[in-house]
Amino acid sequence: MRVYEPNSLAVRIDFDQRAALFVEGPDIYYVADHHLPYPLVLGRMSRIGRKALKDLLKTGWRFVTDRKDKARVAGRSVLRTRSSNRKGK
Repeated sequence: MRVYEPNSLAVRIDFDQRAALFVEGPDIYYVADHHLPYPLVLGRMSRIGRKALKDLLKTGWRFVTDRKDKARVAGRSVLRTRSSNRKGK
């Protein structure tokens, strides 16, 4: 079983992006076995360059904020549906 290595950073990203990172930098990016079903990647801080780290953090930021925005919009739709049902009663 693979576990966290010292000085690693976990960043939430989607599975396709994670797979691309594994191909791009197998010595930099990895995932612990117990995290395989989750959308995240681990990066070895001692091996990642400044630009790659910046790109990784931006990718993670977009992934997290896009999901929140989608959930927020979905929540509003549900709230509108519920409130419109109440008005009809």
